[in-house]
Amino acid sequence: MKNRVLLVALWAASLATAQTPDSLSTPDSAAVLRRQTLDRLLDLSSESSGGSEVLEQFNLFRQQKVDLNRAGVQALLGIPFLSAPEAKRIIEYRERVGGFRNVAELRNLLDEETYELVAEFVRVSSRPNYQPDAPPAFIDDFRRGVLWQQTRFDFINRTSLESPLRFGLQEGSRRIVNRDAQGRPVDTTITRAYLGSAPKVYNRLQAFVSDNFLVSALIEKDVGEQSLADFTSATLAVKDIYNLKSLIVGDFNLSIGQGVAMNTGRAFFKSAEAVVSVKQSAKIVRPYTSTVEQSFLRGAAAEVQFGDLTLIGFYSQNAFSASLNDTAFSSLNTDGLFRTESEIARKQNVGETLFGGHAAYSFLVGSATLNLGGTFYRTQYREPFVPSNQLENFYRFRGSAVSVSSVNVDAVWGNVAAFGEAAYSLEQKSLSAIVGVQTELMRGIKGVILFRQFAKDYFAPRANAFAESSSGATGRNETGLYLGIDAKLSTEIKVRAYYDYYLFPFISSTRVLPSAGDDMVLQVSYKPRRDILLELFAQRKAGEEALTQVDDFGREYRIATPQLSERLRTDFTYQVSPQLRLRTRAEVKHFTKRLVAETRRDLGWLIAQDVNLDILDNKLSIDMRVAVFQTDSFDAAVYAYENDLPLTATIYAHNGRGRRLFINARYKVLPQLELAFRFANVFRDDVTEVGTGNDRFLTNAPSVFSVGVRARF
Repeated sequence: MKNRVLLVALWAASLATAQTPDSLSTPDSAAVLRRQTLDRLLDLSSESSGGSEVLEQFNLFRQQKVDLNRAGVQALLGIPFLSAPEAKRIIEYRERVGGFRNVAELRNLLDEETYELVAEFVRVSSRPNYQPDAPPAFIDDFRRGVLWQQTRFDFINRTSLESPLRFGLQEGSRRIVNRDAQGRPVDTTITRAYLGSAPKVYNRLQAFVSDNFLVSALIEKDVGEQSLADFTSATLAVKDIYNLKSLIVGDFNLSIGQGVAMNTGRAFFKSAEAVVSVKQSAKIVRPYTSTVEQSFLRGAAAEVQFGDLTLIGFYSQNAFSASLNDTAFSSLNTDGLFRTESEIARKQNVGETLFGGHAAYSFLVGSATLNLGGTFYRTQYREPFVPSNQLENFYRFRGSAVSVSSVNVDAVWGNVAAFGEAAYSLEQKSLSAIVGVQTELMRGIKGVILFRQFAKDYFAPRANAFAESSSGATGRNETGLYLGIDAKLSTEIKVRAYYDYYLFPFISSTRVLPSAGDDMVLQVSYKPRRDILLELFAQRKAGEEALTQVDDFGREYRIATPQLSERLRTDFTYQVSPQLRLRTRAEVKHFTKRLVAETRRDLGWLIAQDVNLDILDNKLSIDMRVAVFQTDSFDAAVYAYENDLPLTATIYAHNGRGRRLFINARYKVLPQLELAFRFANVFRDDVTEVGTGNDRFLTNAPSVFSVGVRARF
């Protein structure tokens, strides 16, 4: 009751301090918009914390902006939030006027929201009438004697410590019984299950030389790991040097077509950004700068362009962690955690060699622009993959070599963009495909239709296409139809919505029968004046999951269980002043599970108050959230995105009954130096311990303290 009174008081205080719009100086609307967009992009994600691919890609674009006077259509399509018709409109405008003079000219070509989102990713060169044979930027900078001035360094450190420590870090979490030669117990050694130290530590240094070179190196350790360099990553990236569009030596990502054959760094998934999140970015070769320890390639990739022809070659030799016996591996370990003896024994114990190529050709057919591409790659494992002998694995790949080929197409005609990819798994003799149409009906109204047909026996080890299920995310065992729309109905109202129908033709670890489901999302944004934003979010998602149940005789069996998840959320955002922003969120989630003996109906709700404050001439930024929540089960857990340290995102699952608090503070000591601090705590009323196994906290109120440093010079 006290917490509810506190929230009401905060709400009343925000209204009491209200000013009329005319009395306000203009707040940083672009920064607020980017934060709201990121919230929408990550809203449907599962609970996670750490480096996020979407944040890493955004940061790389900010550091290496796309030159509006030099970029081709494919380079423009690599920019997040920019559609194919908009990219074509930019090229046509540039040719008509002889080049951009400033970024603000984009306002004439894009709607205001899209402009605010992409403006930080683009720039305009000092040579508007750029010629294709002009020298690369670093040569021009060298000739003018400013190369050193065009060299930038970016250093980030993040350190987090939990209180109290997890059970696995405490003495007594592991007991070893010592035995004599006859196998009789002699004594017991009491030690820790986790062999490493408590802090989570991340260090990364990047150097940018002019517009053409990037050197990036990072080391990272998770809680309980032994070495500060438990995970290491390094890359050298070169771009835009005559015909060489990209060269990467070290760790890199490849995103080809729509990800049916190859995508190692997909940033956007299904979200309330109903149109943006569907079509994959056209930026194929990218340096890898994140900390996901299983998804990247390690070796070299080169992209060269000769007029309308693009050629890409790649080679990777990497290792990943898996459950391995003497002759084969049966499953991957993707969490990247190596804290116990058994986890360390699985670390990078399966070798992988991957090589292949991609060719693409762009041409005109009348007024339409087409890009056709073809890809082939082969993966060789050091040990064969042999899944467990279960019916669900009947169609799964078995063996030590995988060959995949694909064709992809992108076509732009007027305000319509068609795209698709078909991929063939040679060993499985199986085909999967995806095809879509994205259109701009008029300025401010965008729509997309996407159809996917993923065969139940298809296998591509690096696939990551748009899909509903984790198995479908590898282009396997899913058929679906997706409809999305993003419409600005007036200056005050914007609607985002999608409907996704999916069918799983064969069983899996979570389904005992072929099944179907659908997912519907509607988000309405209403901005009656520039300092107030009201948002309504609604989702209804239906499907089936295999659950183990017990009959009247005590016998266990698995059966398909229909499930329905319904969410309703409201956000009220109020820009009290240029320095103070308040947001109040209320969300209700209803989860229905139709068991054989009963129908379970679980309810979850969340009320949260955010405060964002910029003071001391915007040198100090403070973000704070106080949340009260209650859920009947984890099925009804309420997920919410939280601001975190630089280049990290946290999706927290509010489960049980309690309160959640976090405070972020960022202080710019100098224009080139920023310090960050974060405190997060959850207080659970319904339990005495939080978590399970060695990861549990022997308290109902664990906390996390984090500090960060970012230096740019």
